[in-house]
Amino acid sequence: MDALFPKRAKKYVRQIKGHVWCNDIMKEIREAIERANCMHLVCHSRKNQSFWVMQFDRPDQSIAEGVYRVNLRRQTCDCGRFETLRFSCAHAIAACSLICLDHMSFVDEVYKIQHMYNVWKYEFQKVPNEKNSYMFTTIWTHFPTNTAIGL
Repeated sequence: MDALFPKRAKKYVRQIKGHVWCNDIMKEIREAIERANCMHLVCHSRKNQSFWVMQFDRPDQSIAEGVYRVNLRRQTCDCGRFETLRFSCAHAIAACSLICLDHMSFVDEVYKIQHMYNVWKYEFQKVPNEKNSYMFTTIWTHFPTNTAIGL
């Protein structure tokens, strides 16, 4: 554990140079963009930013896998990934592309590399050896088992 924190901090310092978002999140978003290309928006309300997105299992055969409701204003989707992971799922990306909205605006601040670095930059203090530390003893009071305590 002692070596983990400096190691992770160095990893994020290297990523900070020229990048804003964590590499793992960018990989997830790239995969979601690829899946979003096979989706079709059935109907939408631009005013409310709510959409019905149809996901195809096999786009070449037009076999639908499911229909998902996406609400960009509330940042929710029926798949559950949008609100749980706090970045755009493939369904939300498909909805954003229809109304020319940047899907990266829905990525939470915690995925910024600077925030990741701030988590890992502090090191834990080493745990002292038990032989050298002071041991605190607790004084226990024993009550008879048949004693009734009145209030």
